Amino acid sequence: MNRMYKFAAVFAAVALLLTACGPAATPAPTAALAATSAPTAALTAKPFKVAIVLPGVITDNGWNASAYEGLMMAKDQLGAEVAYSEAVPQTDYETAFRDYASQGYDLVIGHGFEFGDPVMKIAPDFPNTKFVVVNNVVTASNVASVEFNNEEAGFLAGVVAGLMTKTNKVGGVGGFDIASIVRGINGFEQGVKYVNPKAEVFVTYTQSWDDIAKGKEAGLALIDRGADVVWEFADAAGLGVIEAAKEKGVYAIASVRDKSSAAPDTILVSTLEEVPPLILDVAKTVKEGTFEGQMYRFGVEKGPIRYAGWNAVVPADVKAKAEQVLADIAAGKIKIERKDTR
Repeated sequence: MNRMYKFAAVFAAVALLLTACGPAATPAPTAALAATSAPTAALTAKPFKVAIVLPGVITDNGWNASAYEGLMMAKDQLGAEVAYSEAVPQTDYETAFRDYASQGYDLVIGHGFEFGDPVMKIAPDFPNTKFVVVNNVVTASNVASVEFNNEEAGFLAGVVAGLMTKTNKVGGVGGFDIASIVRGINGFEQGVKYVNPKAEVFVTYTQSWDDIAKGKEAGLALIDRGADVVWEFADAAGLGVIEAAKEKGVYAIASVRDKSSAAPDTILVSTLEEVPPLILDVAKTVKEGTFEGQMYRFGVEKGPIRYAGWNAVVPADVKAKAEQVLADIAAGKIKIERKDTR
């Protein structure tokens, strides 16, 4: 047995010596080294970039805040790299769009009627960028429009105002007297007359999206004429209209978002225009390569326009009547004139 152990020991020593004297084995590349020899998908993937140009501020609790919310949905759900410009002055419209397109943004959204002309002017210079204008009708191979039926939102507000007024005098306050806003105001008047033909409808404009003081001034002017229900359709300036109603002890109807928390005892209901999911949907079409340069219209029938935040002070029969009108518009039983001028 001892001789066998000695033989094994000698054999092992010889094998070790031969190994040491032989050529060294070429080491296999490590995972880290292999990784450096070819770029990873993460390093080469182009980020999906979305920007939005806003006429007002994202704190308006309305039109611009809703668009910003939609932009954040694109960031969270699509992994988009996002940017925005708020309260952009008219003189800078074209520059804002051109800057984003030059930076390689895949989608640039102009959130308002006023952005139609500047987008159509620069779009041919950036064929690889998709542009979307909200509440205007402009199209090209890389330009689409998304339009809300503002006349329907106005009509819904008018129905509630016409049913709730005690003085038979109501008021509507728009932001600017541009086509998209005027359509809403005209719809408001039609809604009032639909349920209360004898009611008077007063109308004014703030000529501002974000001047709350002007909104309050406009609201007070209509209330002083006897209006006991006022509808605001003026973004942040509309908060001033609500403030005026609260101060004077009359009712207000809010727009675009559910603003009931702003004045729970004053706001009867809000006429909702759900912007965020539309921003997300159009961003999806660009990311997935299904974008088409056409006009998309949304209203009561498809769901983005509806009532939200009913106040308990509204009688059950008034709420039921208003919700029935909503259903009838969706079913095509009520036709609302689409009119851009007063």
